[in-house]
Amino acid sequence: MAGPLHEKCVAIIAEGPFNIRGKIPESVSDRIYFLGNQDFNGFEHHYHGSEKTPNMALEVTDNDGDHQMKFVVEVGFSESYEELVEDARMWFEGLASVVVVMLVKVQEHPPYRCPINHLSEAKFV
Repeated sequence: MAGPLHEKCVAIIAEGPFNIRGKIPESVSDRIYFLGNQDFNGFEHHYHGSEKTPNMALEVTDNDGDHQMKFVVEVGFSESYEELVEDARMWFEGLASVVVVMLVKVQEHPPYRCPINHLSEAKFV
């Protein structure tokens, strides 16, 4: 599940495409859609039946009116880097329209630990 840190990473990354969108002709920008945290299950080949929820995706409407996903952002906190690479592989191999997958692996050092987790209820109140 995407949390506030996921969303902040995505917002920083999205600034670039959002800024560029305002500088290209309207006839082109009207065909570009930004999707956030939407389930996707249209994979092909051996990924058929799989479901993935990218943190962000950019979809373009082609001249035939078909929507094609082109750019995907996957932000990982709890996933390992290897799991993120597998996600990218699924996007590239399972969806021919995808041309860019951006992986963001966030590692905390030291890992976050709740500062009040060890307190009893009596000490907490």
